[in-house]
Amino acid sequence: MNNLDQNFNNTMIIAAGGTGGHIFPALSLIDKIIDLKLIIITDSRGEIFFKSFFKKNKIAFKNRNSNYCLIVQDLTSPSNKNLIKKIISLFKFLISTIKLLKLFIYKRPNIIMGFGGYPSVVPVTIGKILGIPTIIHEQNAILGRANKFLANFSNILALSFKDTKFNEKRYNSIFTGNFVRKEFYTIGKTEYVAPNNKNIFCILIMGGSLGADFLSEEIANLLCTLPIKYKKRLLVFHQVKNYDISKVNKLYIKNKIKAEVSSFFNDVFIKFKKTHLIIARSGGSSIAEIIATHIPSILIPLPTALDNHQTENAEFIANIKGGWLINQSTFNSKAFIILIQNLMTNPKKLKAANLNIKNISINNLNLLQNNSSIDFVLNIIFKLINKHPQKGIKQ
Repeated sequence: MNNLDQNFNNTMIIAAGGTGGHIFPALSLIDKIIDLKLIIITDSRGEIFFKSFFKKNKIAFKNRNSNYCLIVQDLTSPSNKNLIKKIISLFKFLISTIKLLKLFIYKRPNIIMGFGGYPSVVPVTIGKILGIPTIIHEQNAILGRANKFLANFSNILALSFKDTKFNEKRYNSIFTGNFVRKEFYTIGKTEYVAPNNKNIFCILIMGGSLGADFLSEEIANLLCTLPIKYKKRLLVFHQVKNYDISKVNKLYIKNKIKAEVSSFFNDVFIKFKKTHLIIARSGGSSIAEIIATHIPSILIPLPTALDNHQTENAEFIANIKGGWLINQSTFNSKAFIILIQNLMTNPKKLKAANLNIKNISINNLNLLQNNSSIDFVLNIIFKLINKHPQKGIKQ
């Protein structure tokens, strides 16, 4: 790990919106930071993820003078079309600005990193006002609204996709890739073996941090319509919302399909190791995990995703022929079943997709000078801190 001039006298702000696409990369980075005090800023949605992470790793985070501090902003999206709600949202942003400005002046952080979403806007903006180095990280193939605004004055815009849309030349951007835990890279280093017509065929179905009713009911129902010879081979790991667990589980049992249904898999890395095909939404974190593990996928973008970023992400995988893109709005049940049967009986297609993703992963690694995305960014963070030391830090 990198050495700093002022070990543990240096403080980093990490700000992230409350959805998994923003939170999971932040958590992956936090998991590798050992030389900095951290102040983590999110909203009520993200609070659940961070508290769960801290509890799992037995980290004390409540005391603002400890090495880890969690601040939950009371914010709502300013994009709401209702005038009253928009006014309330802007008022909450004003209150948050005042509180965080006081905190930043007192703590005088050395660097601020935003992971997108409206909860990152105030911290990064204050950082600019106070002359604190700022980095923003974009997880998707199209620049999000918050990051598009913040990119105008941040020191560095870190990109998960080399050709991110709306990455205008004036932005000080650099390709870093998206952040995932090292366990995903370890899976990618093992050889992918596509099953033949007799072996177990394992499918991992993920709905993302927001859940997905479509991926819960529709996909489970369709798998249950497969001919018996296909159902006998299936092993399904299916992530659903809590209220869907019983219903989906009973459906698989009724159709004699081996399945594990849960709202969250604590042993997700074991699931990935066994998986031959992923069926998922196409948020930034899901795409990063697919690229790291090289597992072929069927991607069904969330139709309501802002700026259609999930479709852009899925198109990246489809264009390199590492998976298959299906639009929910034009979803064809018969075509989906035919695709599943085709993949279950043609291991060469899965292997080809695996190799295509692997090639992209290798190219990304070369661009990062054979570093992981996290190590590459950590080097940038430490250089900025040592280049712009903050004076009069109060702890």
